[in-house]
Amino acid sequence: MACKKLKHTYTLPATAKENPYKEIIQEHTDLIFLNKEQFAQHFESFDHTKTGLNIDFGCGAGNFIRDVAKKYPHTITLGVEIRYKRLVYAALKLKKHALQNAFLLQGKAQDIIHWLPKQSLQNIFVNFPDPWLKRRQQKNRMLQPAFLDALRPFAKDGARFYLKTDNLAYYQFTLESFKLTKNWEVLASSANLYNSPYVQDNIPTEFEQIFSVQNLPIHYVCATTSQN
Repeated sequence: MACKKLKHTYTLPATAKENPYKEIIQEHTDLIFLNKEQFAQHFESFDHTKTGLNIDFGCGAGNFIRDVAKKYPHTITLGVEIRYKRLVYAALKLKKHALQNAFLLQGKAQDIIHWLPKQSLQNIFVNFPDPWLKRRQQKNRMLQPAFLDALRPFAKDGARFYLKTDNLAYYQFTLESFKLTKNWEVLASSANLYNSPYVQDNIPTEFEQIFSVQNLPIHYVCATTSQN
């Protein structure tokens, strides 16, 4: 995901051999968690049985997680991102808006789900994931049936899963993935979100705003946990 530059700038270490943002992240350990132990220690007293958690897989530079946290002020919202620079930018945005209910997790979605308490997720968001268009790459797509099955124990009964993508092939792939798992069922889908009733409750992303101005269709899927 592309991210805008913020006014806040850092002087990066000239001799850093590793990603310099790994060091900068240490300034934001109140918001960014790098392993399961850090996350568990911070949330050990959190009662997720009341409201559940929101989670955004691939949160990028944080605009969407910021807006979700504002919409659900009494719910913890988590952003998952593998890239250190984007996590730093997201942390700066959360601090700028003084949001106390949003946090960031560094890692891959397939690993991060095992950090979470069972039956804790209420709203799950995946926005504009890498579509991995070449046939040999498609095994890398996040929303494989195996991932959806692995995710289910961490979702509350009745949890909602939302996908938005500009790629028609990925949209169709996701619908097929949901068909291939017994743990989820599709509640709603649209090949053009902005020409559907589902846009009323939509929280737009940066990419989405760019695409909509260009009149490019946004594909949308909403699924929930299966009653089977």
